[in-house]
Amino acid sequence: MKNLLFSALLLMTIATPISARQQIWVPVGDSDMRWAFFKLYNVTLLTDDGTYASDDYPQALEIVYYRNIDRHDLINATRDQWQQLGIPENRFQPWLATLAELWPDIRKHDTLRLEVDASGANRFLHNGQAIGSVDDPDFSMSFLAIWLSVDTSRPDIRHKLIGGHAGNG
Repeated sequence: MKNLLFSALLLMTIATPISARQQIWVPVGDSDMRWAFFKLYNVTLLTDDGTYASDDYPQALEIVYYRNIDRHDLINATRDQWQQLGIPENRFQPWLATLAELWPDIRKHDTLRLEVDASGANRFLHNGQAIGSVDDPDFSMSFLAIWLSVDTSRPDIRHKLIGGHAGNG
């Protein structure tokens, strides 16, 4: 009995620091992405305190898809957005190659999330399961820029994501 009690206490002691390090995400804002009359996905920006400041991490971007989307279409759309933002092709080509290995084909109701920790390191999750990361310090900021840059192709979505506050820039 003594050993069982000791084991239970030891397990609680070990589990507490692990749970304490678990990231808590608070939504900042969200928006639907539409193409013509079709809703493609809902995107939500999350931070540790529910407020947004550019280049202040941790941040997460979660996308819940309304339609099936082939991974190659996601890769092409990502490439197009980086080109529009003026990111040099020699910078994003290696990222696209990694994403082609990480990302699955998306099915309706799937979730894809990018989490960026306080140091800028990232990881992708598909339906809550970690699927990998892109090991480049510039990737996290560049991926988030697709939605959060002042030069985004969708300023209406950016405005909703950052909470619609003029001071959240």
